[in-house]
Amino acid sequence: MKARRFEKGLTRMKLSELAGLDQSGISKIESGVRVNPNFTSVCAIASALGVTPNYFMAVVESN
Repeated sequence: MKARRFEKGLTRMKLSELAGLDQSGISKIESGVRVNPNFTSVCAIASALGVTPNYFMAVVESN
């Protein structure tokens, strides 16, 4: 998620605004503190980043 955010040139604050989530939640997901975000949050982040929720699954599976 963080890499895609950088690709899009977004700050955590801007991503949180676009996704309708709080900035601390974005930070926790990116840092791994929150490892199982709910599906609604994943969909909102994916939409804000211009990808589908499957994008994040593919990134995890390829590592």
